[in-house]
Amino acid sequence: MTYRLRNILIALGLAVFAAILVSVYVTQYKNHVENGQSGAQVYVAARDIPGGTAGDELIDGKYLRKESVKRVNVVRGAITDTKQIASRYVTEPLYEGDQLSLSRFGEAGAEGARGQLTGAQRALEIDAKPAQVLAGSLKTGDHVDVVATWAAPEGGSHHVSKIVLRDILVLDAPATASSSSSVTGGASGTTTVQLRVTDTQATKLFFLAKNGEWSLALRPPVRAGDSSEVLTDSMTIASEGVGGSVYRQAMQGTN
Repeated sequence: MTYRLRNILIALGLAVFAAILVSVYVTQYKNHVENGQSGAQVYVAARDIPGGTAGDELIDGKYLRKESVKRVNVVRGAITDTKQIASRYVTEPLYEGDQLSLSRFGEAGAEGARGQLTGAQRALEIDAKPAQVLAGSLKTGDHVDVVATWAAPEGGSHHVSKIVLRDILVLDAPATASSSSSVTGGASGTTTVQLRVTDTQATKLFFLAKNGEWSLALRPPVRAGDSSEVLTDSMTIASEGVGGSVYRQAMQGTN
């Protein structure tokens, strides 16, 4: 065998070996990609689910469906077995098609409201008239806005009103209007409601409870929207929707 022929054979051998290595790499990469694209069975929301819904209610109702999704699209903590959400509750609204994950459920095992409080969140319980807190209609887990009116400046005769707090979770709904008076035992007929607020929101709500008038407004359970903020007083109500000349004439007539 000549020197040149030997070099040719060695080169051919190396080329074949390199081709084998490339083939093995491509095959492994293809398998890896296919595994990432293959389906994984996870639970998704079959319809919109309001925050505060108990996990056991989701299991017993028609809130869930199982879907096959690509493994690369499976969210962290995805729910693959309904046992994972038993004795838990939904901490934020879920919309149809959303993957269920443990990060969107809270532990219901903690005592009372403690299981639904984190960070700067606080539980504040206040006395109110049944109509103020929608007694009989409001349910634990509902979300509400707080509408209030107060004197501005304080101690004056000029009053303003606005929605001061939005999207507040009801930790404990009041008793029904008929039973609340028997619970309090007094002629005032008051009841209580427990709300989840931040520490800053707690100071606003406490101020209004002591110095103004307020009421709860029930929000839609899912896909709730908010209009732009407005501050209302007697003048803005009187002037809304009327021309300037009509408004001025009406105001002159009051003098």
